[in-house]
Amino acid sequence: MPFDRGEFPPRAPGDMARVRAICVTEAESVGPIGRLRAGVEWFEDRYCRADLRWLGVFRILLALLLCVDLLRRWVVARDFYTNDGILPNHFSLFRPLGRDVFSLYHAFSTLPEVNVAFALTLGVFLTFMLGYRTRLFHCLSLLCITSLNARNLLVENGGTVVVNLLTFWTLFLPLGRRFSLDALLLSLEHEPEHTAADLERRRDAPAADERYYSLVMFALLLQWSAIYFFNAIHKSGTGWKNGSALHWFLHQDRIVTWLGIVIREHVPFPILRGFTYATLVVEGTLAVVLLLPFWQASLRRLALLLAIALHGGIAATSRLGPFSYVMTLFFLLPLGAPWVALFLP
Repeated sequence: MPFDRGEFPPRAPGDMARVRAICVTEAESVGPIGRLRAGVEWFEDRYCRADLRWLGVFRILLALLLCVDLLRRWVVARDFYTNDGILPNHFSLFRPLGRDVFSLYHAFSTLPEVNVAFALTLGVFLTFMLGYRTRLFHCLSLLCITSLNARNLLVENGGTVVVNLLTFWTLFLPLGRRFSLDALLLSLEHEPEHTAADLERRRDAPAADERYYSLVMFALLLQWSAIYFFNAIHKSGTGWKNGSALHWFLHQDRIVTWLGIVIREHVPFPILRGFTYATLVVEGTLAVVLLLPFWQASLRRLALLLAIALHGGIAATSRLGPFSYVMTLFFLLPLGAPWVALFLP
């Protein structure tokens, strides 16, 4: 339809709506709402971002830790989880060691019954590891591990508490999106492979598709930072001030390993004093670097190495259950794509 030079051409019905949307977006980008959105994006990128591939690796290692912890308990099941042991289930129910104690394993009394229950539990953990119906078996794994801990609070320690916390928080993360049977079945459903060429064809997802944002990541960063912060400030006794704490720690025969005995017998005290002070420095450093908003790629790699050194030394010299392993396992979650490119396809 012809129109004069000073007129606009006719518009489609949706054109004005698109123009208004563009104008509103441009206005928001320079106004208070735009600044707020920029601040939210800055916060999310630094404290809420996870890589789906690292979440998949984390799921496998967390499930492996749960399996090993179960096998460790299975060896002493008669002593701690049956009515022939130190805490029969009826006594635990009528005179509980804590408030609101609930455990599935109160239903099992004899060793054969406990063996069946533990076998089923192992099946749950292995299915979670493989990533089949991941969210469902993650829930079941949480129920099983908390029930194991609640069955006999006499053998619970800080490590079991941290396992409960990490298993609970990560329930809200998509741990089954990579390296899982769920991911494989979904891929086969959307991209059927019928020929050799289909099998050889590889579809690399863009790096942006591997990102996942959740406030759970921020909550976990705060949780672990608080753990190290309070561990550091509570080490205020004489042994930590004069550097003798590690020396006396290695003389606790109840928990020391054979390597700890070798170290306490042959390593000079000045070296142990240095490691004592280094423990305080590492814990204080970890409490800070997890929350710093700059140089995060490098600092979080450094945090992982420091955690491996700190908790590796603790695990090698003492028997504290899953504490050292679960504390180190967390540091995989904040890692980003650069390390994935080095170690994962």
